[in-house]
Amino acid sequence: MNSKINSTLAALFLSVTLLPTPSFAASASDATATAFPTRLYLSKAGVALSAFPSHPNLTRTLNVMRTVGSTSVSWTASSNQPWLKVTASGTTSGMLTLQANTKGLNKDQLYLATITVSTAANSEFADTQSLPVSLWIGAQSPTNVDFKRTVTALATNPVLPYVYVSAGGSTIDVYNVYTAKLVTSFPHIAPTVGALTVSGDGQFLFAADYTNYRIAKLNAVNGTKLSQFNIGQKIGPGFSMVYARPFGIPAIYPAGGKIFSVETNTPLTSTPLTKGFIAVTPDGRNMYSVDLGISPGTLTGYKVTDNGGSLKVASFGSSFISGENCQDLAVSDNGAHVYPACGYPYEFDVYSGKTLLQVQTLPAAPYPNNAEIDAKGRFVGGIDGIYEAYDVFVYGQNGYAISKVATVPDQYANGQNSNVLAVSGDTSRVISATNPVFGKPIILFRNLQ
Repeated sequence: MNSKINSTLAALFLSVTLLPTPSFAASASDATATAFPTRLYLSKAGVALSAFPSHPNLTRTLNVMRTVGSTSVSWTASSNQPWLKVTASGTTSGMLTLQANTKGLNKDQLYLATITVSTAANSEFADTQSLPVSLWIGAQSPTNVDFKRTVTALATNPVLPYVYVSAGGSTIDVYNVYTAKLVTSFPHIAPTVGALTVSGDGQFLFAADYTNYRIAKLNAVNGTKLSQFNIGQKIGPGFSMVYARPFGIPAIYPAGGKIFSVETNTPLTSTPLTKGFIAVTPDGRNMYSVDLGISPGTLTGYKVTDNGGSLKVASFGSSFISGENCQDLAVSDNGAHVYPACGYPYEFDVYSGKTLLQVQTLPAAPYPNNAEIDAKGRFVGGIDGIYEAYDVFVYGQNGYAISKVATVPDQYANGQNSNVLAVSGDTSRVISATNPVFGKPIILFRNLQ
């Protein structure tokens, strides 16, 4: 990786990490005091913006909330870079808008900024939260790129323009999502690297170690190993893990293992989670699981609550669903909609996150096997579509079709592999891989509108 870029990224994340941690106390006006302190909570922990001739993506709007209590509290926000403007002030439950301006900036370059959001020291609670923001300005719009390589797991960085790719060996390769060029490689991460996920602020990469039944926490810029979380039981293909921020605490949710605090590396739950494939809302309060490969599938919902300074996970119900041979699962940011990707029927059936009853049917084609929610809250579903003209479908939360992505020649007769589809942080690119059973394995970088 370019040393100048590397040091710049390190400085960005250092500024985010070293913000002072305020002293908290539960507010007397809160109806129910909890052991977790009140924090400001931004609906995203990091943001990626971009500008290309065909599709500028320079604005993002976030919710500013509080983790405990409902009384509105005033906040102020500022940006440390002149090219990024933000809403100067507001109250919790209000909106924070980011607007980038590319005038005077160079093309094909990554720009970084930090937004600071604070409540007053004499307010109901005092807190400061930071938001890393990136901006990539492309001289030309990205094009479709595909090349031969084996992919068993991949994950995109929600802030930086990177996708992390594993072939099931010991190395993780890092590619630029726009150019598909190799940026760097992280060697000797684990004997067998499995599932991958990235923290919402783009700072940490989590890699499942299928050999030693643990998760490695890595620096997402240089691949340095920082710590590890022991699952305590065998993990392998089909294992899932999700990053979320319950009560504002950065945490990793591993299926079959305990929830761990990313800050302290200690368990937040006393018992392991379910072994099924899981999806979690960004605030960590709602979790869902679906059985993999079983017909019919079972969808289960869980509430995650404060248990005196730890987390309690309890099921609120389960139901048989119409889906068979499910391969992936996603949930909308607000927990309203749950999206299992199941091989049959040849559609994306959508379920209520509250009642677990089906509430939408989104047309697709044989065979759904990937489900993602992008940074704009859109559902992005992928299929193992042999000889299908399109294999990625984009829908809004209201069920209206937004777009679909065409296959490429090398992919047309090979289909798309399960649970290896990810969307870039700026929502402009989708990266996936073909099903190696039917032909040569390839990775694909395509535009997502």
